[in-house]
Amino acid sequence: MQSLASLLLFAPLSYALPNPQYQPAVTPVFGDTSAVLRAEVKSKWYADPTAQSTSNYANQLPANPGEYKCVGPTLDKFPSFEEWLSFEQLWDLNNNQDPSIPTWTVNGAVNTQYAGYVKSAIQSVSKKSGVDARIILSIILEECHGKLDVECTDGDGSKSDCGMMQIRGGAKFDASKPQKSITQMVTDGVYGVPASRTQATTNKNGTPGLLTLLNAVPGSLWGLPTDGYWCGNPYTTAKIYNTGNINGTNLNEQDPEDEMWFRVYPSDFANRLLGWNGGIAGVQQSRSCPGFESRTDY
Repeated sequence: MQSLASLLLFAPLSYALPNPQYQPAVTPVFGDTSAVLRAEVKSKWYADPTAQSTSNYANQLPANPGEYKCVGPTLDKFPSFEEWLSFEQLWDLNNNQDPSIPTWTVNGAVNTQYAGYVKSAIQSVSKKSGVDARIILSIILEECHGKLDVECTDGDGSKSDCGMMQIRGGAKFDASKPQKSITQMVTDGVYGVPASRTQATTNKNGTPGLLTLLNAVPGSLWGLPTDGYWCGNPYTTAKIYNTGNINGTNLNEQDPEDEMWFRVYPSDFANRLLGWNGGIAGVQQSRSCPGFESRTDY
């Protein structure tokens, strides 16, 4: 299951939405690469990815990147911005440090040149949009686990959730244009996908990206709560990116019939920011967290 597989924000079937009676004041435009993060959000949740060096870098790397911490479940108990590792630390931790967790692969093989393209794309899109590079990297790792040629998933019956960030209507890896396609996959996940590229999916108006969700205010996105507790926060953004909705400040809570994947996603995302490498040891540790007891090995 990948992100936006259950995205219902812009589906034509309004009965599937959490607030079907609610309509947007203005229809957002997705895929607008001139958009930037609102200043008040950026001041709380952004650091320049190329200026996050530390004088004592090696000593600040986690001793055990396989460790998973129980966070939340309420929004106020998720990690603060100051607790996140730097982008360089997170990159190094997830750049094939552990042979059992290969990243930046194509056809199962690690490609260091492509890894450089990924890093460059994340940094450039981050600086242009104002979406923190660590948020982008952590979502990529959650969605494709470092597999650049990840297959499109079957979120709406059309196998249209595509690319490293598994966004509906998104670009896929193109071996004939590796750098261009990698940059486009990151661009799609951050800025969203315009309606012109989503007509074959349920998202006829396009698909929102991380920037759209972080910038959202009550009334700007169809189907989301009309109060503003979820606005301008990366953890609620991650949950909405994954599930298409949010039901309250308990981010680990989900309807009983929904898959465990939805429940653990915000917590996994938070742990990525703290230095978890996504390994099986951490998955197993996460079963000690309230509500995750029945989690399987993913």
